[in-house]
Amino acid sequence: MVVTLLELRYGRFKETFSKCNSNQKKCSLWERLRLQFNIIVGGDNAVTTTSLKNKEYDIRAKYKAIRIKEAATGNDSDIPIDYPVYWDDMVAAFGDMRGLGDVEFGDDVPFPAENSGQADKRKAVDDLESQRQQRSKSKVDIGAGLVSLGDALAKGLVDAAAFRSVPDSSIATVATLLAETKEILVSTGVMNERTIAALERGNEIQAKLLMFLESKQ
Repeated sequence: MVVTLLELRYGRFKETFSKCNSNQKKCSLWERLRLQFNIIVGGDNAVTTTSLKNKEYDIRAKYKAIRIKEAATGNDSDIPIDYPVYWDDMVAAFGDMRGLGDVEFGDDVPFPAENSGQADKRKAVDDLESQRQQRSKSKVDIGAGLVSLGDALAKGLVDAAAFRSVPDSSIATVATLLAETKEILVSTGVMNERTIAALERGNEIQAKLLMFLESKQ
């Protein structure tokens, strides 16, 4: 658990955390870290973000305490220091950091090589992240489509009020936008009752607009 947390926080996410300039971004990043941690570690009980933050704080505190003790004892081998089994991983994570009680130390200790099981879990995490980004992109495309649809409908109503006749191409454009938006929603699997109702409302407006235009011709 400790090694995995250190690898994620001070390995994979180290550079991203260093670029965070707001608490909101850090909270979001910790949530992503928590998701990947639970996937890699597995188990019946998912670890919370608060638990991971507290654990990371405790590990840093332990590292600083050992460094202070090393500086105090010097080369006196008669005063034993209790190093945890994951000490090398702590040095790799915190060795190039300076803070209260820290002693400068090189960061040349590599992370342990991943076995095949860890590599498979890493791949699963990457695949999950890719799927999350794809879903996010789909939502953006859908939102843009709905905005375009609304703009087209509004423009159609304004044109209908301003002119006695409107080219059939304008009506066709509205119908095409409605059909394309519905197709996008169906293909991405995000159709819900509110979305369906909005599309049906759009069809209703289109029908009324067509009737209005025909009555003016």
